[in-house]
Amino acid sequence: IKGTISTAIGFLSNLEILDLSLNKLEGSLPSTIGNLSLLTELTLSENELEGRLPSELGLLSNMNLFELEGNRFTGTLPTSLEAFIHIE
Repeated sequence: IKGTISTAIGFLSNLEILDLSLNKLEGSLPSTIGNLSLLTELTLSENELEGRLPSELGLLSNMNLFELEGNRFTGTLPTSLEAFIHIE
């Protein structure tokens, strides 16, 4: 898949697993990702995503797997991600 992640991703409210790794996604991660309250796994590894991670990621309280390596994210981790300390 090549392109950006649409802000409309936030409308997929019943989504539990999102694996978009090993694609050519670019641009930033939309803040609407925080609307996916049932999400347990988010894997976006090995893309070309960049920019700051949205603080709305901290709203994903059911997260068990969170993989973002192999991208070009910048800045510091949002403090809202402290909710992820239990993730291995």
